[in-house]
Formats: sequence, structure tokens, C-alpha cells
Amino acid sequence: MFRKLRNKFLIINMSITSLLMIVAFSLIYWITYNNIQTDNHNKLNIQATKSFIRETSQGTVTQVLDTTSITDLNSKSTSSILNVRVDSNGNMLDRYVGDPSLVDNIQKVTQIAWNNRENSSTVTLEGKQWMYSITSPPTIRIVLQNGDTQILQENFDKVNLQNYNIVNLLDITESHETLINLLTTLISIGLIMLFLIFLVSRYFANRAIVPIAEAWARQKQFVADASHELKTPLMIMKANYDVLMANETETIQSQYKWLSYIKTGTDRMAKLVNDMLTLTRMDEANIELSKEEFNLSHAIRTVTESMDGILNDKGITLLCEIEPNMVIESDEERINQLITILFDNAVKYTNSGGQIELTLSKTKKQVKFVIKNSGKGIPQADLPKVFDRFYRVDPSRATKTEGHGLGLSIAKSIVHLLGGSIHVTSVENEWTTFTFTLNHLTRITPR
Repeated sequence: MFRKLRNKFLIINMSITSLLMIVAFSLIYWITYNNIQTDNHNKLNIQATKSFIRETSQGTVTQVLDTTSITDLNSKSTSSILNVRVDSNGNMLDRYVGDPSLVDNIQKVTQIAWNNRENSSTVTLEGKQWMYSITSPPTIRIVLQNGDTQILQENFDKVNLQNYNIVNLLDITESHETLINLLTTLISIGLIMLFLIFLVSRYFANRAIVPIAEAWARQKQFVADASHELKTPLMIMKANYDVLMANETETIQSQYKWLSYIKTGTDRMAKLVNDMLTLTRMDEANIELSKEEFNLSHAIRTVTESMDGILNDKGITLLCEIEPNMVIESDEERINQLITILFDNAVKYTNSGGQIELTLSKTKKQVKFVIKNSGKGIPQADLPKVFDRFYRVDPSRATKTEGHGLGLSIAKSIVHLLGGSIHVTSVENEWTTFTFTLNHLTRITPR
């Protein structure tokens, strides 16, 4: 069950992470692609509209056609920009002197660009990629000295004004390879990141499952322990009921012993149910506290005095060191319950003729309550379990001591509810000490 829960957590986490990475990397690639494409288009447009100026006796001649020198088509270090005049069939009108294979490549690229002028804006040939545009023939104007212009009606400077178009070519091989490299890098980084994220997610998923599994195990143990605790008084009540029913003619007076056993079982069940309900309420996040100022020193004195009879019966010596008139602002009812639980626990597990030491002191804005009793003590291995529900250090004493192992769990819940802390220390066969601190000290009234 917990493995399935962990796997679901991993699937959800990896799905969300993968989606975010795909979106982020796609956005990076799209922005880079658009920037490169825009830059290439700008270069091509500038080259297509580039003009050169010649001085004449009549004025300045502006001509759109630019016969830029052809760079090495096999070079990948620079981008080549060409302007090629073609006729209506896409045949080159200009003659280029140089490597025949180079001229042949220009012709092929130009022909492909002319044939695909309606469908695409790029040409790929022999490992190189070209962006192209088709422009109309140039217009030649003379700018006169007085600022007027006139269009030449004749060939000027032997420029052929026959019907032709210009194929503007821009080598974008380097830009294309940049995009390919970027895509490869993003995919590689994405796969590596997903693998690392999977390892990290698996680690934290396993850690996240641990407290859930522990809580589930404690819940199962709680149900099992509660069932066991309820089973004992129920069996007592049923057994004594059967005895009563077997002696129907007897008087209540003669059957008083069996009735008292039933009463004991009923009281035991009632206390267990009340303790379980108390713990359930403590677990609620929206539980309300009734905070008011009260004298904590007096409250502790009241609890200890109520147990004088039990202390005398067991021959226990009580040593108290209580700061007088210590006033705190807290929930008085729960504080009394907390002190009663700890004091009652100390009395139960103090050996006959033993000793209990009780201390109440202050540290800055905190109050500190310490109760130490002599006795069997708690093994070091069992100390972390002391506050667990239904836990007993010595299960064999379960029938000898009252209670169900819920008292200390309730005490811990009360302390945490009040914003304090509680812990236990012990030395086997010597002593056990419970200490709790609260942060609600208001004042210490004068003696």
C-alpha cells in the first residue's frame, strides 16, 4: 500500500516536473529561434535593398542592384550574402568568375529558390542552408543638383534593364547548426535533469512515506491495544453476570460481591473510553483553550494534598520545592489534569518506602515543573516509547496498576496543546524524572 502511494507521488511529481521543463525549454528554443530568424531576415532585407552611389556630371546615381563579391560557399566561419539576377526561367544573367563548382552551386541554389519562390524561403544544398527572397528589378534614378529627380529612360553605365528579377541569398548554415546544437543541448540537459530529479524525488518520497507508515502502524496498534483493554472488563462483566443469572433467587445483598466486580469493570471501561475521547479531542487542530490567570503554586499544592492518603499507605516521602504564588495565564483545568497525571504516575511506580521530589521554578518567561520518583526506572531503550498510547514498561504489572497506558500520552498532548515541552529521563532501579516547561508565566506575586 505504501509502495503504491510512493509510486503515485513519484508519477505526479515527475509528470509536473517534466511538463514544466518541456514548457521552459520550448520557450527558450522558441525565443532563440525567433531571434535568429529575425536577425537573418533583417540581414537579407538589408542586402536586398542595399544600394551603391556613383557620382556623375549630372548628379548622383542610385542603383538597387549590388554585385557583392561572392565568398567561399564551403566556409562555415562567415555567412555568405549573394544577389543574383535571373530571367523569367530562373537562369542566371550575371557571369561569375571563379571555381566552376562554386559557380555551379550558385546556379543550383538560385534555380531551386526560383522554383520554390511561392512555397518556401529556405534552400538546402550539399550540407549548406540558404535563406532567400525574390525582388523586382532595380529602379535607377538621377538626383540632380537642384534636388529634383528623373528616371533614366535609357541604359546608364551599361546596366541591363531587361525584364529580370533578383534572387537574394543568405547563408544560414551556421544559424541552423546553432539551433540544432541548442536543441540537442536542451534535450540532453532535460534528460539528465529528469534523472537527477527522479533520484531526489524518490529519496524524499521514501522519507515522506516513513511518518505515514509509522502513523498507520501506531493506529493499528492503538486499535489492537484498545480492543485488548476493552476485552478485559467486558469479560469480567460477562463472567459476573453469568454468576448472577445462575443464582436468580439470591438477594442483592448476597450477590453484592459479583455486582461490585461488574461495577469495577464498568468503571474501568468508562475511564478507558473517556481517556480515548480525550486523546481524540487533543488531536483536533481547532481545539479551544480557556486561558485565564491562576495560581499554579496553589494548584500543585491542592493535587499533592489530595494524595496524602495514598502516600501514607505506601510509606512514600514527598519532598516539595515549589516557588510560592506563581501566577500563569493558561488553561487551569488542563494544567490540573496534567499535574494529576504526572503525580499519579509517580505514585504508582514509586517503590514502597520510596521518595518523590517535586519542584516548581521559573526561568525567564517560562515555568518549569519537575517530578522525580524512586523505583524500578525505565530502560533506556524504552524511553522513546514512554508517551506512546497503551505503552507500559512492564506489561506484567498491567493488572496490578490501574490505568491503561494512556495517561502519559494525554499529558504529552496537553503540554503540546499549551505550547510547552515535556521529556523524561531515567536510571534503571534508581529513579525516573518527568519535566515539562510552559511559556505562560505572568508574574510571581509578593510573598
